[in-house]
Amino acid sequence: LYSRGKTATRRSEKFLDEQNLPYSILSNIYQKLLNLSIKTLVQELQVSKIAGELKGETKEDRYSYYFTHFLSQPEHRMEILYNYPVLTRILVEETKKGVQEHLKVIQRLDSDFEKIEQLFKKDFSRLKSVESDMGDTHQQGQSVMILNFSSGEKLVYKPRSLATDLHFNQLLNWVNEKNYSFQIKTIKVLNKQKYGWQEFVNHQECSTYAEVKQFYTRLGGLIAILYILEATDFHLENIIASGADPFLIDMESIFQNSFDTETSKSAIAKTVEELNNSVFRTGVLPIKFSANSLDPEYSGVGGEEQELQLENYVLDSIGTDNMRMVLKKVPFGGKENRPFIDKNYAEPENYSDEIISGFQNMYSLFILNKDELISESGPIYWFKNDSVRFIPRATQTYATFQYSSYHPKYLMKGEDRVRLFNILADSSKRASNYKQ
Repeated sequence: LYSRGKTATRRSEKFLDEQNLPYSILSNIYQKLLNLSIKTLVQELQVSKIAGELKGETKEDRYSYYFTHFLSQPEHRMEILYNYPVLTRILVEETKKGVQEHLKVIQRLDSDFEKIEQLFKKDFSRLKSVESDMGDTHQQGQSVMILNFSSGEKLVYKPRSLATDLHFNQLLNWVNEKNYSFQIKTIKVLNKQKYGWQEFVNHQECSTYAEVKQFYTRLGGLIAILYILEATDFHLENIIASGADPFLIDMESIFQNSFDTETSKSAIAKTVEELNNSVFRTGVLPIKFSANSLDPEYSGVGGEEQELQLENYVLDSIGTDNMRMVLKKVPFGGKENRPFIDKNYAEPENYSDEIISGFQNMYSLFILNKDELISESGPIYWFKNDSVRFIPRATQTYATFQYSSYHPKYLMKGEDRVRLFNILADSSKRASNYKQ
């Protein structure tokens, strides 16, 4: 990979850090393959233990024996791959894909370097490492990557068109030109149609409490914009608090269509419909259907550190022959979406007046400039040819199905794994038939 990437670059060989870059790429691919195969490896460990094949006086010794005498032997590795042909195919595909995607990003960075340098005006002269799988995957499993440079600077690569992000910046500039009380900063974007480069935003502390108020006032204004654009999915991972400025870092879920699945609505269905047509749809504001709700609070304005009531599978008894996947409550939250001052988070409930004021001022601005806003030369029409991501279900639903599909029982026969995903397809068909 490195030699091919180096040959592909037209600039100095110093463009690539030959000591750290290959290691980071291999680490990314290794972690991906480990995540895909860990359930199967744990099951095989337990199978060997029950069969009495592990040697050692202690549980740690027997664990070590499994890896040094079983997994280190080619014939044993081949046996696992033979017994789980679906896993084998997935591992081969992901390895090829990982190599190709990292190489593609390096080549694109080299090809776009002059434009990147002109726009971002930072020292991106020497690529040190790459962080992959930074968010949801796109277009056959491509992922967002963060490129780290020897200068300490970072650059975000996204494997999709950034037209919506670019036009959102133009909308913010239009708003700022209307003398909105607090100017809203934009994130620099270089759109290359099928992919793009985005400025990396650091999570930074507020210097004064006045800056905290400015942050929440601006956030209120952004909520009004997202509400107008029928946006959703702006949870804690899609907002960065950088001093007095909130930044929205993913604009692919704006202009979401609403659709009904019931002709005769129950009270619950009507309530859900009302919520979906309200400001809560944006995902920025927290919402709970009951005090005993098991759902985590992951809104864009909240997402504080919390223990999930629902349990997740995690590794237990690591490093012993008792290692297994068990259900445990795990901590959740504590992301970079909330402003902090004096090393403490500035909780949003203390700044509700600022959020409301920012929302009202922004909404009033839209009303006063409604004709220009919706005209064919106005900022809404700038988005007319952009592609957006349609999210008919909570993204956690898809993640749960994908995670479950890597259980060993779905990795021996392809039809078993397909049958699992067909549950999603069947539920979509039922909803469509019910509507008809």
